[in-house]
Amino acid sequence: IDALRGIVSLAECEALRTRIVDEFMPHSFHLYQHENEHVSDAAMQVCLALGFRAAEMGVRWDAHHLGDKYVFTRALLIQSMAREEIRKRLNEVWMPPLKAIPSHESK
Repeated sequence: IDALRGIVSLAECEALRTRIVDEFMPHSFHLYQHENEHVSDAAMQVCLALGFRAAEMGVRWDAHHLGDKYVFTRALLIQSMAREEIRKRLNEVWMPPLKAIPSHESK
């Protein structure tokens, strides 16, 4: 149980989350179904600390599906951040020259 609590603390570090998902999720799922309620609750806390909802821990999911979902969601976030950064840079590069073009208004 103490080890699971330690993993919950480590899951607060964004850099460690992917490694925890990749290497520990199958164990966490096994412990989530443990007969000892304290062990099961501690395993659930690990999953919640990684950003999963309790409903995702149902029978139809397994550790690999949740791991894939985690990686996919993270990739989408990184893509979104990259798009925003590109948008800012393009705006910085192109807006000054475009504003410098005199407008030709009809008289």
